[in-house]
Amino acid sequence: MARPVTDHDAMRRRLVDHGRELVASGGPAQLVLAEVARRAGLSTPSLYHYVDNRRGLVLAVLAAEVEDVLGVWDSVPGAEAPTGERVAAFLDAQARYLEATPAPTVAFILDAVLNRAGDPEVDRIVGPVLGRAEALFRAHAEAQAGDLREPPDVLADLLRASVAGLFLLRALGTGGDATAVARALLARLGSARASLSK
Repeated sequence: MARPVTDHDAMRRRLVDHGRELVASGGPAQLVLAEVARRAGLSTPSLYHYVDNRRGLVLAVLAAEVEDVLGVWDSVPGAEAPTGERVAAFLDAQARYLEATPAPTVAFILDAVLNRAGDPEVDRIVGPVLGRAEALFRAHAEAQAGDLREPPDVLADLLRASVAGLFLLRALGTGGDATAVARALLARLGSARASLSK
């Protein structure tokens, strides 16, 4: 049974929201506890009633950002949809998310994914995103295996690299129109599939 929402929970959410704003404005270095407390109308010592330390707040901000990513992916059709449609919807949803998300936030998430090894707390937070993406890549690759001369692992690697590339371009602030990039990628995948199946 879910815990009832308390004033403590509401304040913690406010602190996380303020932390997200600061990360969006310039990355995790901007997440200064005194500034988060000021924005929430608290003294810095009072902030520690809601979070243990800066790392705790950084992890809470990361968890909130990952929830947003998973929420976007929840809009992707399920197993009942044709695999190609699922991949197209996945890339389109990913592109829309990246266009709406500030580059410093994307860089923050990407940094957590790339540097999660050896940090069980970060891995627990980003693991579900990676698992869901990997399942989609695998399903698409296996569904296309009969149509392509390439092994399924090659297509899964291509999709994985494509999504990582979209994240990296956005994190660097050079991604331009992520939806256009994703659609161009889909067109390339379609033409590559046609040429490989001949």
